[in-house]
Amino acid sequence: MRAFALLAVAVLCSGCVTTESVQFHPSADQQSLVRDGQPAIVSTQKNSIAILKPAARQFHIGGRPVFVLAIYNRSPKPQDFRVANVSVTQRMHGTDAALKVITYEQLVSEEQRRQAFRA
Repeated sequence: MRAFALLAVAVLCSGCVTTESVQFHPSADQQSLVRDGQPAIVSTQKNSIAILKPAARQFHIGGRPVFVLAIYNRSPKPQDFRVANVSVTQRMHGTDAALKVITYEQLVSEEQRRQAFRA
């Protein structure tokens, strides 16, 4: 009976957790793929290849999604990469919305403010 009660509580609690997954819609010079159950998008240019994938399989609704961006320089010369040049668009119900790309420095500043408020 005790095991049944624990199972019932676990089932009820699992219904409270809401997550969403990522789907990529590539543009003309991109390719969407799934590897090991993880979606990714690949952009191949003359001198570079960029691959973007989510850091987790699912995100909590309302949470901050985290992505991993890998860039391969195919040219013999160094290239500059700037987060300011990265743009993200989310498509929901047929409409596009631009999303803010948060830099590492902004995340550090946000965490420092959070710690200062706690103290």
